[in-house]
Amino acid sequence: MDIPFDYYPDVGKWWRKGEEIDVVAVNKRRKEGLFAEVKWRNRKMGWTEYEELRRKSELVQGLEGYRKKYLLVNKGGFHDKDKLAEEGAELWDLRKIEEIIFP
Repeated sequence: MDIPFDYYPDVGKWWRKGEEIDVVAVNKRRKEGLFAEVKWRNRKMGWTEYEELRRKSELVQGLEGYRKKYLLVNKGGFHDKDKLAEEGAELWDLRKIEEIIFP
């Protein structure tokens, strides 16, 4: 999935009572929300971060009934790739970001 950035006209960070989501992007017309966790570290991320992102996405008010997509961004790559792919999670590492920026 290459995200057309103009597809989500409302983009920002979300936080409430100690909970935080790095990026929440919303397309109200299509009733769709994208939730992203971004880490710029060498350690891999995976299923644990995905589950936490999903949990926090349920706390965001006003998006009931919206289709939700999940994106994990990490310099160091990922483990649990097959399991995350089955869930439909999008994974962007440094190589993927370079492909998007420099096609």
